Amino acid sequence: PFVDAPPPDKSYNARGEEMSFVDESYVLPIVTQLGGEPTVADDGDIVYVFEELQMSAENTLEAAGLVADATSGEIVEYLKDRGVSTRSAVERSDLIKLLDKSLTRSLSDPTAPLQEEEIKFNRNGAGWNALAGALGAVNLGGALYLGQILSSPAMAGVQLPSYFGLVQAGYPLLLAYAVLYNIIPAARYLYNKNKNAEILE
Repeated sequence: PFVDAPPPDKSYNARGEEMSFVDESYVLPIVTQLGGEPTVADDGDIVYVFEELQMSAENTLEAAGLVADATSGEIVEYLKDRGVSTRSAVERSDLIKLLDKSLTRSLSDPTAPLQEEEIKFNRNGAGWNALAGALGAVNLGGALYLGQILSSPAMAGVQLPSYFGLVQAGYPLLLAYAVLYNIIPAARYLYNKNKNAEILE
């Protein structure tokens, strides 16, 4: 609520048409307090640059002997050479965090082994995963119910017209989608569970 945009000021041009002026000055104190520096891009957009965040990533890469603009592939190769698993890393920032953690660990005690992190199913919370699971169950239930209707004896040899004919013809694809929507996450969950059990050993 403290960062909500104020309502835009309305003004009128010479022809009496309504114009709105957006004042973004309310963002400036918050962004500067967080260490951001406003700069104007070539196209006139205001871009906030956070030097501290950039410097920490650059410092981490330099401490590892990598160039500041090292690619994700180069970071992955460096980490694998050090025996660090990158399976839990999704983005470049995750790789830099792993790199920082491995460097910090090696500086404190070079002989200490790195602890491999468990593989996360995804970045959603448990509530969103439950909603996605419920959606998959409803989707599969609806597809099975539609299949029951289409395969009833009363529908034997009947070709439905228009939109319903399209649904009837595309039913195998709808069923395949509903089944895969449920099977793929379930298989991934079981795979991650087995890998995490190996990590914990």
